[in-house]
Amino acid sequence: MDFKVKVLIVEDEQFARSLLSNALNGAGFEVAETDSASQAVKKAKNFDPDVAVVDVDLGQGPSGVDVAYRLRMHNPAVGILFLTNVGNNYFQSLLRSFDNGPFGHLSKDRVSNLKDLTGAVYQASRGTYDSTSVSDKDPQKLTRIQREVMQGLYEGKSIQQIADVRSTSVRAVNRIIQRACENLGVDEATGYQRVIAALRVFRG
Repeated sequence: MDFKVKVLIVEDEQFARSLLSNALNGAGFEVAETDSASQAVKKAKNFDPDVAVVDVDLGQGPSGVDVAYRLRMHNPAVGILFLTNVGNNYFQSLLRSFDNGPFGHLSKDRVSNLKDLTGAVYQASRGTYDSTSVSDKDPQKLTRIQREVMQGLYEGKSIQQIADVRSTSVRAVNRIIQRACENLGVDEATGYQRVIAALRVFRG
């Protein structure tokens, strides 16, 4: 199943936002952008992003961490890539309140490196942020959300039933399954292959 990765940019600085948007559009991503926390949540409901690239410091009001938390509440499958220039210690302290699923971060001074940017966004779309942290064939390295969805398949639930239980969309569930199958090294083009992947996770 092929789909164009959808990226929501949340950045309050116009120049940086335009730079990100142009770079990602040019790399083949589908991009939407916004400059505030309130607009980000509204935009996400209609755009349904696979990844949110979120500036940590959005000026007055909610921080990028707050935005990420609200986006995850709406869609637990969305990948989060924090964009920041703040020091690592301060950044880590901000993230103590954000423990809802995996995330990554990218320094703003690396945005000009297109390879670093697109690579980070692609990893975020798969739910992984360090190419050495996920083994392609190790079921134990799936994210919590991926394991929960694959367990639904293992139990014989349909995609619609899994989406209903998780209060999310069928598209979001399909994205999670695709990422899980990629991590497992399984071609998930057919329903049969998806079942094989679920058996691999829960039967070994």
